[in-house]
Amino acid sequence: MKILVVFIIFSISQVLTNPVGGNEDEPEVQQTSEHSHPYGGPINLMKFDEHENVIIDEDSLERTFNHPLVKDRKIVAVSIIGAFRKGKSFLMDYALRYMYANYKSVAFPDNPLTSKTNWVGNLEEPLTGFTWRGGASRDTTGVVLWSDVFLDEQKDPKTKKIEKLAIILMDTQGLFDTKTSATDNSRIFALGTLISSVQIFNLNDVIQENQLEYLHMATDFAKFAMKQHKKYSKGSKNYKPFQTLIFLMRDWQNVVDFEYGNQGGAEYLAQVLNIDPKQPKTLQDVRKYIKESFDQRLCFLMPHPGFEVVNNNNYDGRFSALSEDFQTQLKDFLYSLLQPKNLKKKKILNNEVVGTEYLEYLKVYFEAFQSNEIPKIDTLHGITVRKQYDIVMTEAFIEYQNILGGITIDIQIGDQWKEKNVLEQEMNQIHQNAKQNAIKIFKDKKKLGSEADEKKYEDELRAKLETKFNEWKAFNFNKYQELKTVDEANKIKLSEMKNETDIKIQQEQELARIEREKLEREHQEKTNILEGTIQEVRNKTTEEIKILQAEFNKTQIEAERQRQLLLDQLENEKLQIKKKAKDAEIQLKNQLDSMQQEMRKKEELIKKEIEDKKEEKIEMLRIKAEERKMELERQTIIEANRAQIMAAQREAEKERIQEERSIRKQAEIQKREERKRADREQREAFQLFQQQIAESRIQAQREEREARERSDRQMQMIMANANAKPKEDSGTGTIWAVVGGIAAASLFLG
Repeated sequence: MKILVVFIIFSISQVLTNPVGGNEDEPEVQQTSEHSHPYGGPINLMKFDEHENVIIDEDSLERTFNHPLVKDRKIVAVSIIGAFRKGKSFLMDYALRYMYANYKSVAFPDNPLTSKTNWVGNLEEPLTGFTWRGGASRDTTGVVLWSDVFLDEQKDPKTKKIEKLAIILMDTQGLFDTKTSATDNSRIFALGTLISSVQIFNLNDVIQENQLEYLHMATDFAKFAMKQHKKYSKGSKNYKPFQTLIFLMRDWQNVVDFEYGNQGGAEYLAQVLNIDPKQPKTLQDVRKYIKESFDQRLCFLMPHPGFEVVNNNNYDGRFSALSEDFQTQLKDFLYSLLQPKNLKKKKILNNEVVGTEYLEYLKVYFEAFQSNEIPKIDTLHGITVRKQYDIVMTEAFIEYQNILGGITIDIQIGDQWKEKNVLEQEMNQIHQNAKQNAIKIFKDKKKLGSEADEKKYEDELRAKLETKFNEWKAFNFNKYQELKTVDEANKIKLSEMKNETDIKIQQEQELARIEREKLEREHQEKTNILEGTIQEVRNKTTEEIKILQAEFNKTQIEAERQRQLLLDQLENEKLQIKKKAKDAEIQLKNQLDSMQQEMRKKEELIKKEIEDKKEEKIEMLRIKAEERKMELERQTIIEANRAQIMAAQREAEKERIQEERSIRKQAEIQKREERKRADREQREAFQLFQQQIAESRIQAQREEREARERSDRQMQMIMANANAKPKEDSGTGTIWAVVGGIAAASLFLG
């Protein structure tokens, strides 16, 4: 009877812990069975020779993906990428243990899966599989595939048909070592991204900004290689090109703000990838690019494995040496990554692929990386240096343009035009002054890079300034030539008119000499008229020159005014955008604060409820144990057998201890369930809160509308009654109208 009760309690706790059953049960570490991987080994699919050429193992590719058990199955590809000597291969070896305990494989299709509830196996067993070791030098090179492909069958939720899957695990060469170029680092990262349905980005401690920039660059590199495929088209931009990216944060320390595991990782990643309007545009662009490139972005926070492991050069990977926290989180991570329902089928160009199709795409990608069409990748330092010099050169160039644009050149001295060489000397002097200011701005800024970098970009700036000066000088010379040509044409016209007038004067003088006495007065009048005409022509020509000069000055003033208006308009738009962003940020912050307060209150209530239930259940079990103990004592008195009494007491004490352990375990399980339920209720409460706000607004609007309608009807009735009174009762009618108005107003306000 006692054994039956204990068994029932234990069974209930197991059901509460694992309600689904099957392969998705989370295993518990025991020390009963042993493990190894005799069915496969690592294959170097791709590596680099001493000249950075790509070497492909085509025979292994053909043998693996044209295998009868693989070629028609849909592919699930899991790979890991990250800095060298950070535990990538170590993690993938434990992934192999999980896979051999939970799945069949090509080399072992009849695997009975007897260890699926104990995938860790012997805690003292050394770790085997992908090559790994401690230290500071590189071990894995290129892209390494585990030769034994794992097999699974699942029901497709849409078609309800059974789908056959082939699961491959890949390790990659560590990045950023002293032997690998920036281009090869990017090729490894890009290739892993291209051929994986799930890529693990193995990082240490926290996500650095330069790591996000490198991810951006490598992903862009992968997109470039993807476009080499003949099936790629512009329509491919309608979906995200890559699938799942998992940031695996090793040696996580900030447990106070973000707890270990998936939940803390999701919160941390949301904070890192959040796009803040106050961020520089380059940081916003990186985050936007990552979100647009990967269909799913996850994060898992892993603890430190323990100093017993880190400080031991002879550590062989045995599970027992790892810290307790690391053991727990390692099992949680591999369970969430590799359990059947979480497997991600590989998509290429948004289509799921089988083994033979996957092989063809691999060949295309490998050929792309072997060709010289793939661009060389600069180091992050070189990119940073180039970006900062671009910014400084732009600032100096704008200053140079502003100086040239703010100066008006005099092209005349009085009525005389300046010589072209004089104008050129003046413009050269203006250019030298403006260039000196621009170079000073360039040199005064603090910059990264070597002296050679500064010399290179200074020469580039000087060349750019000279080009701009030549354009400006040519523009001014063209204007000078146009105005001078107009002036010379006017002078020629004036000279021609003067010559014509002189000829007429000579003719008139000749006539005057013939008839001098007869026409002396008439001759004098005509002479005066002609002189007046000459003066009028001269005045008219002078006025035309002044008008042309005034139009030229007016054009320059209008251009400057338009430029200033555009600058003022741009500044006003910037101020409005900043104000709107600030208001939106304050509103969002207030909403988040309110939600967090509600969630904290609810969490405290749930914690209190769990503690109360836990204490109540322990007290009930304690009373039950006391009752059994008293029953045993009564039985022992009747039997009068001291030896049996002691044995019964020991048995009761043993059962009590087992029950307490079971209760504590059940309480922990219930606490986790309550925590999950609390999270779910918090989300539902927030959704309900939003729904209630919307319904309250609609209800308030409806009540306000109904109140207005009632007020209008009451007012109409009162006014009708008032109009129906006799004229002699006009005073009383006025009073009733006032009373009715007050009543209607009260009803409306109510």
